[in-house]
Amino acid sequence: MKKLLVGLVSMLLMLCIAGCSGGGDTTDDTAADDTTEENASKEPASEGDLDGYYVSIGDCLYDTNEEGNRVIIVNFDFTNNSEEATSFDVAVMAKAYQDGIEIEPAYGLRDSESAASGAYDADGTMRNVQPGATLTVQEAYLLSNDTSDIMIEATPLISFDDVSITKTFSQQ
Repeated sequence: MKKLLVGLVSMLLMLCIAGCSGGGDTTDDTAADDTTEENASKEPASEGDLDGYYVSIGDCLYDTNEEGNRVIIVNFDFTNNSEEATSFDVAVMAKAYQDGIEIEPAYGLRDSESAASGAYDADGTMRNVQPGATLTVQEAYLLSNDTSDIMIEATPLISFDDVSITKTFSQQ
C-alpha cells in the first residue's frame, strides 16, 4: 500500500514539474515591446478595480493632530463589487509616502478642526458596505515635512496580482 501511494505521489509530482517547465515562451517580442512602451507612457491611475472593489483616490485636506503635528486626510470612494458586505479596512491597503519613504497613519484627530466640523470621520473605514454600494472613507497620515509631495497608493489587502492605484498631492 505504501509503495502504491509513493508511486502515485511521485507521478503527480512529475506531472506538476512538467507542467511548470513546459511550453516555453510563445509571445511575439514586438508585441511585448509595444505593451511595455504603452505602459511606460501612461499616467498612474488614481482610480480603478482592486480585486472586486472599485476605489478612487479623491481630494485631501490638511489638519493637525492632538500633538500639533501636521497631517494629510485623504478621501477614498470605495465601491464594493464583491458578493459580500465588507469594509474598506478589510479590502484595501492604503499607504502614503514622502520622498519615497512610507509615512505613518495619523491618530489623535477626534478633537481636530476637521472632526469638529464634520469634515473628518475616523470610523468610516471600518463600516461595512453592501455589494453594489459606495462609501466615501478617509485615511489620515502624519506628514514627515511641510514641503515634499505626498504619494498615496492603494492596493488590495490580499492579492497575488501587482495591481495598485496612486495619486500625488503637492503641498502649498
